[in-house]
Amino acid sequence: MPIAHNNMRTSVGGTSVRSASGPGGLGRSAFFNRCAALLLGLAIGLCAVPAFAGGKIVWKRTKLEELDKSWKISIEVHLDKAPDVAHLPVRFTFTALSYYERALVDGHKDPVIRQVPLEHQQPIVESVDVGFLDPGTGKTANRTRFTFQITRDRGFEAGTYQVQVMDARSGKELGGEATLTLDGENDVVDRRTMVFDDQKSKPKKAEAETKAAASSQKELTPEDDAYWAGGAKPPAEKEAPLPPPAHMQDRPGCGCRMGGETSAASGWALGALALGAFVRRRRAASADER
Repeated sequence: MPIAHNNMRTSVGGTSVRSASGPGGLGRSAFFNRCAALLLGLAIGLCAVPAFAGGKIVWKRTKLEELDKSWKISIEVHLDKAPDVAHLPVRFTFTALSYYERALVDGHKDPVIRQVPLEHQQPIVESVDVGFLDPGTGKTANRTRFTFQITRDRGFEAGTYQVQVMDARSGKELGGEATLTLDGENDVVDRRTMVFDDQKSKPKKAEAETKAAASSQKELTPEDDAYWAGGAKPPAEKEAPLPPPAHMQDRPGCGCRMGGETSAASGWALGALALGAFVRRRRAASADER
């Protein structure tokens, strides 16, 4: 059966133009335009596929409480297919976004907590092995639950962190980035302009007042009205100086003698005694001879 074509004539500027609405002419151009648009949309869709299409991370909690200087992280890892190993090395990269500061400020008795934004912080990397082995079947599964802890001795502090999870073998990201909040009490920072301690200042103040009162007291004189309160007071007796030693009363001077003079006098006395004894012996011998 012959195919019928609808022909029409259009007059443009007095000239008759014949056009066709079949598979050729304008109909064929529209078909190619539609194909080109479809291919372009497909290319855009392929470029828009997220980098974490290989898996995803489900966080049980994104706000964690501190317990014994550590925070417990619980996640579920979902992969497109089961890995070829029972334990997959996974790398967690934590980048600090803010810090919870506890500071003592003027006018507040207790520490004031404020969130301090942070920039250009060195990331903290935690590498762990996530197990995908199913104990029931003895085969690896494409999803698993995993729990581990991050501690203060590794550099973590109370604040907010941006976390990136990656396959350590291929470097591919597992799921998108997440923001974790680590609650806890950081070390207190003293930002007060002046620190007063009432318990220590009171004894110092009392001691200063005592010293001031003692320095203000002075000896009363007859010119003071308080000196004559209760009648006239006898003049105070002054103590007479002690008499000088006997050797200082006999001869003037300091009363000191040189050690050499004493030795010489002792020598003369011994010599005189020896001479007297010798004379007495000579006399006795002469008397015996007679």
